[in-house]
Amino acid sequence: MSVDVVSGRGRSTGNHVISGRSGQPSSGGLTRREESVKVPTLFMEVKERLKKELENIGLSEKEARVYLAALELGPSTAQQIAAKATVNRPTTYIMIESLVKRGLMSSFQKGKKKYFVCESLHALKEQLDQQIKELQDKKSNFLDLFSLFEKLSSVDERPKVTLFEGVQGIRQVQNDIVETAKKVKKIDNLVSVDHARKIIGRDELTELWNNLRDAGAQIRTIYTKQDEQDEFEEVRDFWKGRLLSVKQHPFNGEVSIYGDKVAALTYGTDVVGVLIENKNIAQTLSTLFELAWESLED
Repeated sequence: MSVDVVSGRGRSTGNHVISGRSGQPSSGGLTRREESVKVPTLFMEVKERLKKELENIGLSEKEARVYLAALELGPSTAQQIAAKATVNRPTTYIMIESLVKRGLMSSFQKGKKKYFVCESLHALKEQLDQQIKELQDKKSNFLDLFSLFEKLSSVDERPKVTLFEGVQGIRQVQNDIVETAKKVKKIDNLVSVDHARKIIGRDELTELWNNLRDAGAQIRTIYTKQDEQDEFEEVRDFWKGRLLSVKQHPFNGEVSIYGDKVAALTYGTDVVGVLIENKNIAQTLSTLFELAWESLED
């Protein structure tokens, strides 16, 4: 029995080609049959790679399939594109609408049918260019903010210092201590009771104690005083004190250490207060206070 091969001119008996050009090698060393198999395979490989690249620039997997189907078909109906892309028709319409919004497809009416067509590859290039520009802008903004962050985080830790004067200034410091105590709780205090009495009235002191109690403060005080009067009987529930010899260690004022702050007050002729906000200074003075506290008896 004879069988036509590819061109129709060759005839085969059994497994041997008698005549015809189908078995002749091409200039590249491949037979025409081998070429006819290899070209579609290469096309499918390129198509699959192109689909993945479309996904890389932001298209969904189905958008990419619809786009490539339309690109391959040329002007086509949604039904034809759906069949080529192997995507159901309702989803194809959604994908086409999305691609139209992206500027990658357009449509035109021909008779009663609506046809869809891919825009030129130039539209894809423009979209890529736009994405590159947006990424460059984001990169620029990020680097600017990151640079600012580094500058702010590496600023030398110079303390913030606020000066207060007069009795009103003392009240401002007291208010700050109360507000901070709501967060940090712990307050270490060094005070000359005799000098403080001359500036701060009993009623005002009682109000301060009550506010500190309400804030949940826990206070340790190292203090000096000359008489036997118990200044702290009413605050024993949140206050501990140790007496320092006024003869051996006289001073005129008050120092409070709380959180990252140190408040220093003088109770002389001129009442002056200084509030220092600095973690290192507060930690240093807190350590010194701890040494003094441990060296004194209850």
